[in-house]
Amino acid sequence: MESILTLEQLHHNLIMGPGYEGYAQLIKAIDLPRESYGSLCRWSDERYQRIRFFDTDSLEGLMTCWKPGQSSSIHTYEHAIGWLKVLEGQIDWEHFSPEAHGATPTYQKTFTTGEIGFLNDDLGFHRFVNRGPEPTAMLLLYADKIKQWRSYDPKTGKIAEETVTVDFNLDPDHQG
Repeated sequence: MESILTLEQLHHNLIMGPGYEGYAQLIKAIDLPRESYGSLCRWSDERYQRIRFFDTDSLEGLMTCWKPGQSSSIHTYEHAIGWLKVLEGQIDWEHFSPEAHGATPTYQKTFTTGEIGFLNDDLGFHRFVNRGPEPTAMLLLYADKIKQWRSYDPKTGKIAEETVTVDFNLDPDHQG
């Protein structure tokens, strides 16, 4: 697969589907320069930002933007799968088994600029954390759009169902 260098090329490839090589090859082909994806980035002092740029019933494309020290909740999303690619910075991916280990991670991996990962939610609860000194921009593709997830609160030990939201919806075909 040829390198994907612009958001327009990425959008076209997402519409066309994964083809014979699958989404893993598609995400490997993404080689967006900062000037191409920078317009998607949104930053907040309060929390990391989830920016939707592609949206269908079967696939969702997100840009997530993380300032140093920001993290997601500890969550799971009911067996969806996805792929990630760090476009700049670094992000830690931690897995948890709340029933057995509480808020102590059972697995941790750091992804740095250019690295990709496969998100198989059968592994259970997880979170992302930017422990690096610089902001992080990460691209995510989710097969089967995530509408609900379960969230674990380490302070109370409770697990709750939550509706998944985005901070910005930039898909011009699916506003609202």
